[in-house]
Amino acid sequence: MDKNNVVELAIKTLEKELVLLSRTIQQEDKKRQQAPSAMQSWSDNTRFEKEVLISQLEENKGHMKKHISFLKSLGVTKKSKIEQGALVKIENLTTNKVNFYFVSFFAGLELKIQNTEVIFLSKDSPIIKVLLSRKQGDKVTTNLGSPAQELKILSIE
Repeated sequence: MDKNNVVELAIKTLEKELVLLSRTIQQEDKKRQQAPSAMQSWSDNTRFEKEVLISQLEENKGHMKKHISFLKSLGVTKKSKIEQGALVKIENLTTNKVNFYFVSFFAGLELKIQNTEVIFLSKDSPIIKVLLSRKQGDKVTTNLGSPAQELKILSIE
């Protein structure tokens, strides 16, 4: 799996989501402006609820912009240990399943590249905390699931 392809696809995906989120914010703001004010109806909370929703959407928009900036700032240098900006291929020796994780600024993005899923996790996610600063070839036993899982780091980009 090529890390540069993963980063490029992530940026494109996030930029598309950002456009959609911006449109949603505009639509919700329009609905907020058209909602009855407190002076028109004491029982109607629509305007307030829209303001709360817009605030949350704006916060998400800010996170998304930071994520895009982080991805754009990544160099092409291969990583030697698991840290932010690393694309990691992990084999679960307990289940023989192979996963790709991208250690990023924010979690939640999942990409499908050539029938392979890449999951974006923050450095604060439980599995990444266990793997931080580890190197290719290292094995780690984790108690995140039941039973304990043995993981092997196959590659780091």
